[in-house]
Amino acid sequence: MVESTNNKKNKKNKGKKSDAPAEEKKTTQLPGTEPTPLLEESKTKTSVSVFPTGSQEDFVQDVKRKLEGVDLNVLELGLLERYLSDQKTCAVNVVGLLKKLEAKHVEKNNRYELKRIRKVIPLFDEHDFWSTQPVPKYYEQVDSTTLDQPIEVKKVSDVQKEPY
Repeated sequence: MVESTNNKKNKKNKGKKSDAPAEEKKTTQLPGTEPTPLLEESKTKTSVSVFPTGSQEDFVQDVKRKLEGVDLNVLELGLLERYLSDQKTCAVNVVGLLKKLEAKHVEKNNRYELKRIRKVIPLFDEHDFWSTQPVPKYYEQVDSTTLDQPIEVKKVSDVQKEPY
């Protein structure tokens, strides 16, 4: 019978030590046992207002990307950029502009552009439920130190033992 090559190697190396270094035991860290880098950074960073998508430029570029393929003339594009730069009236003005664009494209019967516009309108529209929740709106600037932070921190002893 012919022995396999692996069995021959095992018999030859049986008494010899391997030249390869011993593998280090890998350990994993359980989540939440150490402060995350973001929490550490937020303690030292100064407060900066940012959009959920990043900077003001990132926000404008994100909206333009979502409207990519929609035929905007120079005036409409200029109005969109101007409306996006003013946070107080952003939602109302952008929704108004998008509704006008929607009506224009309904007349042209351009379904692709209508679909793109109709996907962006809800980002700026008022919502009965989400408008009452403590989550940032798509167009709101948020304090960067509060991003990705818990709304409230409780200990296990503070949690109600009996369910509602």
